[in-house]
Amino acid sequence: MKRQDKNVDQGVLRNLGLFKEPPEREMDLAETRIQQRLHSAPASRGEAPAEFRSVRSGRKLKRLAIAFGAVAAAVALAVFLQMPRGIDAHAIVADGSVYRVLGDRLQIVHAGEKIEPGEILRTNDVNGSFILKDNSRVEMRSHSEFSLERAEDGVRIQLFKGGLIINAAKQVAGHLYVRTRDVTVSVVGTVFLVNAEEEGSRVAVIEGEVRVQQGTMEKTLRPGEQVATHPSAESPSVPEEIAWSRHVEEHLALLQQAVSQQAEVRVAFEVVSIRPGADPAAGVNGRGGNLPFGFGCGGGSMQLDPRRLVMITNVYTLVAMANGKDCVASAQIGLLSGGPSWATTDQFTIQATMPEGSPAYSRRDFMDGNAPRLQLMLQTMLAERFKLTVRRESKQMDVYALVVGKNGPKLTPAREGSCDPNGGPVYAGQLVAGQRLQCIRMYTLNYLYHFDLQARAASMKNLARILTSSLLRPVIDKTGIAGVFDISVESSPGDTIYRGALAQAPAGTVDNLPPIFEVLEKELGLKLESTKAPVEALVIDRVEKPTEN
Repeated sequence: MKRQDKNVDQGVLRNLGLFKEPPEREMDLAETRIQQRLHSAPASRGEAPAEFRSVRSGRKLKRLAIAFGAVAAAVALAVFLQMPRGIDAHAIVADGSVYRVLGDRLQIVHAGEKIEPGEILRTNDVNGSFILKDNSRVEMRSHSEFSLERAEDGVRIQLFKGGLIINAAKQVAGHLYVRTRDVTVSVVGTVFLVNAEEEGSRVAVIEGEVRVQQGTMEKTLRPGEQVATHPSAESPSVPEEIAWSRHVEEHLALLQQAVSQQAEVRVAFEVVSIRPGADPAAGVNGRGGNLPFGFGCGGGSMQLDPRRLVMITNVYTLVAMANGKDCVASAQIGLLSGGPSWATTDQFTIQATMPEGSPAYSRRDFMDGNAPRLQLMLQTMLAERFKLTVRRESKQMDVYALVVGKNGPKLTPAREGSCDPNGGPVYAGQLVAGQRLQCIRMYTLNYLYHFDLQARAASMKNLARILTSSLLRPVIDKTGIAGVFDISVESSPGDTIYRGALAQAPAGTVDNLPPIFEVLEKELGLKLESTKAPVEALVIDRVEKPTEN
């Protein structure tokens, strides 16, 4: 009975942070945890960190120490205690569903319990959070896995899979690092996101500044900026990326404030000309292409060369593209609104030259919202020449989550270079030597009155954008699938934007095809699940017609 009471007391002391394992016991526990992680980690995660690879040699040294007797063991322990230990790497679980990985089983870690260095922790279907000793707060996306480690000058979070949002304190005793299989992120007093997937990692900054190191390359990221370590690890916008957080509205407010402050460091076109109306002399030629129209979006045309942008369109389209949004999809479901009537009717011809050294984005990058530097230049132009002010709101809405079906995905990977991201619309019969088909993302009601969705070299994020526009509800990519694919499906138009067209369908055209929900699962192995989620909305508070130059 006394032994049982003693164990209970030790457990309470551990939870309060007042009990410390003997050093030799702490070494054994850390070694056991690391061995468990190595045995359970899939081979595709790549080579284990150096600390993991040294475990076997550590075990050999331990056996040698036992063989040499208590004196040698004491010397080894003394050497260990004199090694750099870093700051305290313990953490306390704050909330959520957090589990300790113990071989093939999981053990729940309750709120208030301590996370020890070297333990492998996992979240299942529910997000979780924990607090480091320096009051840094870490949110864990569902289905994430990580461990805490001591670094020589601070604390390191080893992220094996999933996503974390870190609100880092201004460390005075050391640094905070987050490491995935292929990057190391170092921070001091900032808010940022790290995702670790099989194909690569993504890092995005909400507030402050982080340094991202990949091999010998190092990059500094600031608010609203992000980086992916693999071309197939395409990044959603930062607001989309953090939508799972319980504190998404707080993060969005921080992001907006940080980006506004950063705007003082002006990112702008070198030269820009704005004229009212559509100017055919602007030089949008065969390398350009048409822009989507409808629901207040201006259509028109666009050409993007390495240092030159030409657009003929309206304010709604300019605002959407400057913020990485699909104008038609956003406007038709109320995620782009406000402004005077002319913002949706009057067209302008924009000709702009980008500064030397600007990133060389493709037309497809810009259309898909993956041209952050160019988007900032467009935001500067709108603020300075159109006197535009935009309010960002977070709306809790009915959405569809795009997920993998029960039998797994059935997707056709696109061949590298199989389509032209800068090309205009061209059909197979019109191709000339050396010309490729356009990397399209489109849907239509075809001549048989079928809903026809076509995409070349499209990511799951791209598919979600297409479905958002055609289903009149936000679609959020939750598949976790990286890479780009060729997609071609036909379905009944009944659940799509074309549902009203069925009444005008000539006899014999509609063949009673299944709805798009069934077709996606049968042909692509993907499902659309109805749920609720916060979605970013843009509201135009003020805009003026620019003076001609």
